[in-house]
Amino acid sequence: MSEFRWDDALVLLALLQAGDQGSNLAGIAGYCDYVNHARPSEEELRVQLERLIAAGHARGDDCLYRPTDAARKGCAPELSRRSHLKAVDGVQRFLQGPARPQ
Repeated sequence: MSEFRWDDALVLLALLQAGDQGSNLAGIAGYCDYVNHARPSEEELRVQLERLIAAGHARGDDCLYRPTDAARKGCAPELSRRSHLKAVDGVQRFLQGPARPQ
């Protein structure tokens, strides 16, 4: 069983969509709300980001968060999907694989 949930994949997809410029918590929450019609709390986002950072899928600080190069490469096919929900499912499949270093 994976340590990652669907919501973690949604947060990583938000970072992937933000690209090199990164995203702050408000931007991530806004993307999650847009895709899932549910806005995560700041506490929920911090827990999800900590999990993604610990696994080497994201990097950042209290201001801006970005995906790692490994996450970008592993999730690249998912970014071309027309449906955001299907893209989240694809990112979740990526997260269920072995952890990748930063």
